[in-house]
Order: sequence, then C-alpha cells, then structure tokens
Amino acid sequence: MPGRPPRRSVLAAMAAAPLTGAPGACSGGADAPSSSTARARRAARTTFWSALRGSQEVVDAFNRTYDRVQVDFQQIPSGAQGGYAKLSNAARAGNAPDVATIEYPQVPGFAIDGVAPDITDLVDDSLRDGLLPQAFGLTTFQGRTFSVPLDVEPMVMHYRTDLFDRYGLEVPRTWEEFSALASVVRRRASDRRLVLFPTDGATQFTAHADRVRKLARRRRRGACGVLMTPFFLLLATVFLIPVGTAVYLSFFSDDQSGLGFGPERTVFVGPRSYAAVLTDPTLLGGLGTVALYCLVHLPLMVAGALVLALLQRFWRSGLTVGAVK
Repeated sequence: MPGRPPRRSVLAAMAAAPLTGAPGACSGGADAPSSSTARARRAARTTFWSALRGSQEVVDAFNRTYDRVQVDFQQIPSGAQGGYAKLSNAARAGNAPDVATIEYPQVPGFAIDGVAPDITDLVDDSLRDGLLPQAFGLTTFQGRTFSVPLDVEPMVMHYRTDLFDRYGLEVPRTWEEFSALASVVRRRASDRRLVLFPTDGATQFTAHADRVRKLARRRRRGACGVLMTPFFLLLATVFLIPVGTAVYLSFFSDDQSGLGFGPERTVFVGPRSYAAVLTDPTLLGGLGTVALYCLVHLPLMVAGALVLALLQRFWRSGLTVGAVK
C-alpha cells in the first residue's frame, strides 16, 4: 500500500529482537472470530512475547491506536526463570513469536544461535538517529544489527548515609573500590555486610564472578612474575651475559705489527674466526667421530634396552603362569 512502512520495519521499531522461525503474520479471515470487526479482519496479526511488566497495557494501547497491525501478546517468564529457553525452543521448532524482548547480554548468544536474525536492512536512518548510540552499539556486531534497543536501565546505588558516617566509609566509585570497601565493612562491623544481592540476581553474581576471575588472573600473573624474576636474573647473569660477551669478542682479534714486536691492537675481523674454526681439520675430524658414535652406539643401546625389556617381560609372565598352575 503506498506510503505504508514495511511490516518488519514497524516490528523492528517496536521491540528488541525479531526472531527466526516466526510464522508469517496473517490477516483476519477464517481464523478470525465471526464477531470480529472489519478493522480486525483487515489488520495484519503479529505475535509479541515479553517478560516485562506492563507489556499487556502497552499492547492494548497499541491495538486501540492502530488498525493496520494488531499485536497478539503473550506474557512469558523472565529469562533466568525459563523465558529464554522457551524462546530458543520455539525458534528451533519454527513457531517463535514475530517479536520478543531480551536483555542486552543475551543478544550475542541469540545471534550466534541464529535465533535473532540479521535485521540490518530493516533499520533505516530515521530509526537509527532516534536511538541512543551507546544502546544501539550493544545490539550491533561487526556492522550488523540483530536487535533494536527498547530501553536503557540506569544503575542506581542506594546507601545508608548514617551507617557510612558511623563507620567512616567513603562511597565507592569503581568496582575495585567497592570490593575494598566490602573488606573494610567486614573488619569494622563483623555483624554487617556492605550489600545484599537478590536470590535471583544472576546478572549481579555473574558480573561479580567475572571481576573476581580477572582479579585472580592478575594476581597469578603478578605472583608468577615475582617467582620467575630470580630465575631470569640468574639466567642473564650466568648464561646470557657471558654468551653475549663471548659472541661480541669473537668478532675481534688482537694483532701485533712488526713481526710481533709492535704494539698490540684490537682489530675487527668479523666472521673470519668462525670461518677458520669451521674449516679446521681437527674440528671436522671430531664431528665425524661424534657422528659415527651416534650412528653405531645409539642404535645398539636402544636395541639392547629393548631386548632386556622383552626378556624381563617374558620372565615375569613365566613366573605369573607358574604361580597360577
């Protein structure tokens, strides 16, 4: 219809993530009840799942306002209570809703699993300009968009000023300060805790656990550095520095002029010393002796060890058989 926006672009502006496996919206007809109004029969139907409180009221207001698109809403549990599992299973079964709301941390996983499709072509410039860039960046990966921001949840910390004053505490401004303050509270007031997490606060616990893991890794790296420092210092002192000095001096030679009666001077000779050593018949003869030793002695030693091992195995097997008889 001229001037009418594409259906999928309307849905993309409505909520967070259009899902794959969603059945196409159908207009009224055989499925519509006989008492439906003409507006409802003409309207395109779309399904919307969400765990957000108040979504039913929003859908009701939308359906009263628009007659070309009507939304069938279903309230689902929150993600941690089984809502995300229900969305994933419905998408794999081919009966996912047209639109659903998910949290920002779940967008990458839904995109990787193919549940949230690539909707980059459905997000036009007017919609993009109306979104907060920081929030839109959470739904875009490598230049491709997989969902549209619906809201932004600011984090607010409430604290007891009287208790902070009583125990001489400063308000933390970073997670590092928060962790350090928790230890201070434990020392100064053993019967109190800095914060209480909700029993279903999976997001908070996950964030805190991730921070603890990062701190543990940094501490392990620091401990490894402290423990390995003496080793590297000793290695440099007894091996690297002497070897480096010897290599440097090997490029110089002490020469005397005047048939050996003149003053001694140090002259740069480059790799000439190495060339002289490598062409020395004594060195070549020694290398040949070592090579012959390896070719003869090592195979004989390995073969002898193998024969002795087999004889020992057979001898033990004979003792075992004799004991059984």
